[in-house]
Amino acid sequence: MNLSIPQIKIKTHNSAMDTGISGVIKNNRHAGNPSFGFKPIEIKDEGKMLKFVHWLDSNFDSAWQRLVSGITALFTQPFFDLNNKRVDEDTRKTSTARTLGKIIAGTLTGVLIREGCIQAVKKCTQPKNLGEEIKNWKQCLLPKSLKDASNLKITRYRGAFGTYAAIIIMIATNFLIDAPLTTKLANYFNKQFHKNAKKPAEGGK
Repeated sequence: MNLSIPQIKIKTHNSAMDTGISGVIKNNRHAGNPSFGFKPIEIKDEGKMLKFVHWLDSNFDSAWQRLVSGITALFTQPFFDLNNKRVDEDTRKTSTARTLGKIIAGTLTGVLIREGCIQAVKKCTQPKNLGEEIKNWKQCLLPKSLKDASNLKITRYRGAFGTYAAIIIMIATNFLIDAPLTTKLANYFNKQFHKNAKKPAEGGK
């Protein structure tokens, strides 16, 4: 049995044309995309948008990611603890103080250690420009396959290498820095939250 593909007549602003199912509507660059009733968004200033995207692609490393996640947690988690109606007010304040201390301490150490490791790796992964003499130690962490690579590839390598180094370092700093700093910050916030608490009257029950 022979099957024939039906012909569909589509009208354009110029004239009517007969096409098959796989036909493409001319003079419409969005014709191949389903619209579902929505008009495509036109970016007026593509230069700034593209620059921002390129900046994210090149510079948004693990240190920036940790900073963004820390700020997000700082503006969300304490709010939930402070408004947890399943526990009493004193417990809410204590829990919020502990959460604030943990977030601030973790964000500070996480960002600083990651950024420090990435900058240290950067000093040892300097690309050799044309006609430029460079000391050997400035390329001691740069693989041979990347010595002639683009700046973007080298930047991504620095971010990955620095992040792995930071993770190893933070295994020790979690006990040496994070834990004591978290305790100090939690105690500070706890005192601030309970500073204005009413004291029970003397001799009262």
